[in-house]
Amino acid sequence: LIPVVNGTQPLYVHVERASDIRAVLALRSEFPRLLLVLVGCGEGWLAFAAISSIPAEIMGMGERFGSLKPGRAGDVVIWDGDPLEGSSGVVAVYIDGVAQSLVNHQTRLRDRYKTPGEGSLPKAYDW
Repeated sequence: LIPVVNGTQPLYVHVERASDIRAVLALRSEFPRLLLVLVGCGEGWLAFAAISSIPAEIMGMGERFGSLKPGRAGDVVIWDGDPLEGSSGVVAVYIDGVAQSLVNHQTRLRDRYKTPGEGSLPKAYDW
C-alpha cells in the first residue's frame, strides 16, 4: 500500500453511484498524493455519454468529438464533486488539450486578503 499512498502507483476503485464516488474522493483529504482511477461509474458515465459521445455519433462526428481519447477534439472541466452543487469547485480546465490557469482577479484578491498583515488592508474610514 505504500506506493499507492505515496502516489507512485494508482489506486483503482470500482464505483457505481455518486455517493461511492464522493466517498472515494474524500480519501484525497487524508492522502493528498493518492492517484485515483475510478472504474465503473455506471450512472455518471451513462449520463456523460448522453451529452457527449452519443450525440457525436448521431451527427456522424464520433471519430473526432464526443470522447476523451488521444487525438480527439474537446474541452474538459474537472470538478472536485458534483458540478451542480454549490460546494463543488473546479480543479482543472483543459481547452484543446492544454491546461488552463485557474488564477484570475477574484482568486488573487481572495489570496491577498485571506491572511492580511498589519496595515495591508485599505483604510475604510477616516475617523
